[in-house]
Amino acid sequence: MVLRQEGQSLMRAYNAFEQFKQLNLVPPADIIAAQRERNNVVQSGARAVGEEKILLAMATVIGETLTANGYESPEGSPLTELMTWIFQVYSGVTHGFAWPRLVPGTNSMPGLFIADLYMVTCVAHIAFDVTLRRTIVAM
Repeated sequence: MVLRQEGQSLMRAYNAFEQFKQLNLVPPADIIAAQRERNNVVQSGARAVGEEKILLAMATVIGETLTANGYESPEGSPLTELMTWIFQVYSGVTHGFAWPRLVPGTNSMPGLFIADLYMVTCVAHIAFDVTLRRTIVAM
């Protein structure tokens, strides 16, 4: 899912860059062709599902991974709620919207930035660990 989303984003960028007339920032045609070929393989006729759905699927997988490794699974899905919070709020901040100031947070940021960053770091650690273990098995 992530590679499909990434591939679509890269192709949008290449399509825009190919139209440049003034700036010498157009990638070489052979690079674009090779990336398009790779992207066609990654896409395999499937549609990208969007960032929010990817994050919610990721939260489910992380929750299942934690449960499978002996951590208690609380009632409901606080991890899904937290990932939704982080995605929505920090997307709003990144895009320069004013509304993140209207949700709970500190004087400088919505939410509790250090706790939110810690959660993202923990999830990234699990993702890297799973990727490493799958890579080692595949070798």
